Amino acid sequence: MNNTTELFEPEYERLAVPGATVIACLDGQPCDDLAPVEIVRGAWPDFGWAKLICNLSAAVAEPVEERFAMGRRISLHQLYNRRPPGATVADLPLFVGQIDGIETAIRSGEQKVELIARDFSAALRRITVYGRRVLRRDGSTILLAGLDTVFNPLGQGNAAAEPVCIEGLSRTVFSASTSEAGDWTCAGAIHYLLGEYAPPGSLQWPDIEELLALTQRRTLRDLDVTGLSLLDALHRCSEAVGIQFRFVPRLAQTGPAQAIVFYRNGRGRT
Repeated sequence: MNNTTELFEPEYERLAVPGATVIACLDGQPCDDLAPVEIVRGAWPDFGWAKLICNLSAAVAEPVEERFAMGRRISLHQLYNRRPPGATVADLPLFVGQIDGIETAIRSGEQKVELIARDFSAALRRITVYGRRVLRRDGSTILLAGLDTVFNPLGQGNAAAEPVCIEGLSRTVFSASTSEAGDWTCAGAIHYLLGEYAPPGSLQWPDIEELLALTQRRTLRDLDVTGLSLLDALHRCSEAVGIQFRFVPRLAQTGPAQAIVFYRNGRGRT
């Protein structure tokens, strides 16, 4: 007979990071000087933006306006602990954008610095749409900067009959001959604008088949986007067929950090 009593106590382990911790990164590197205050996800006209506060007491001696210069990339990530056996800290991107404004104010005798970061809409708002990329008879293309960017002027199609491959991407361009031209669909116009004017490798967008399905292959009529920003031009195309778009962070570790998604109200996103 054995009167020994064995006592088993549970083991407690602290989490690697507190739950729901959100960190701010500046140009891809964690930045303790920034604390996120507000994240807004939206579509036209304001799109997505985030407000952050700069902790001046923790900042380096570098001037705030230089350290947080306009255009620098800001990303916000929520940290969480993976499940065993890969028990490591992982992150979920909540917001990706660029610094679009900085404001300094004196409150309660202390200097406060707030940053406003906006998603990729800020970059597209600074790009101007102009000219037409026209298909030549030999199969090559040329951008004629002096022409207006008008899709189906007066209801007459001016799209090339067949798509062409430009820098590895297939898209429709303008036709040099009205007798051989077809109609521009909304999907084709969106694909053309993104492929022609968006900075290469900076944004992911749906393929043409997904856009054709979402827009129900509807065509445009006399849509003139000459001189508009790329953001406004995309809005005009989308509005013509009753769809919207917004920008979201991508979960993939490779490729562009943001994607543009198109959707019809109540029907999900593409």
